[in-house]
Amino acid sequence: MQIVVDVLCTKDGTPVAVEVFEGNTNDTKTIHNQIKTTSEHFYAKNVVFVDDRGID
Repeated sequence: MQIVVDVLCTKDGTPVAVEVFEGNTNDTKTIHNQIKTTSEHFYAKNVVFVDDRGID
């Protein structure tokens, strides 16, 4: 069994949200949920997303 864990952190590395997806889920399918979470739940105006590999 494989899962993907998406962790949303503040600029100092403090985790503020975690989401779990089915295994082998591409980053391009998870980033939209994180953008929505950030804008709706945290009322963020300026956001920087850092990924651990290239998003195609």
